Amino acid sequence: MRPEVEILRKNVYDFILGKIFINVAPGSTILEVGPMQIQWTPIKEYYVDTREFFLKNHCNYISCDVDENSGVDIKANILDIEDHINKNSLDIIICLEVLEHTSKIWELSRIFKNLLKENGKIFISSPFYFYRHAPFPDYWRISEDGFSLLFGGDFDLEIEPLVIDDDRKPIHYTLIGNKK
Repeated sequence: MRPEVEILRKNVYDFILGKIFINVAPGSTILEVGPMQIQWTPIKEYYVDTREFFLKNHCNYISCDVDENSGVDIKANILDIEDHINKNSLDIIICLEVLEHTSKIWELSRIFKNLLKENGKIFISSPFYFYRHAPFPDYWRISEDGFSLLFGGDFDLEIEPLVIDDDRKPIHYTLIGNKK
């Protein structure tokens, strides 16, 4: 296994436990796009069953994925999610390791803003200095500047790069966005 895989997966794990879980109030309505699945998790110790956590915390949890075998609540492309979820109905949207596989990422900020309630939050992570990977297609690598351009008009952003040896080569980004 490539060393950057473990570094990235640990960063996602830490983001879930240290940023997402602590920001969720009981009773929140949450949409998770492309939820982590144990069979596709390369390092099992970094697997997190978000559905289990949110349901134990009395949240209304909705999952969405294009994979027909994923066992999600809504089988749809995130670009079509407005056909399935009412506007202003979500407290949180989680989208981890998904954006690079989404064709028209420039539409997501508007979609997320429309679906979120006032004071809603987005939690996003995406690889940057990382190899092309499945599930294909794998379209994008988004820099801090790219995230600011894509989401900064609709959200106040906290963007964190994961840098190992060279600050010009972040392996991964995490983002928390608060709806403006």
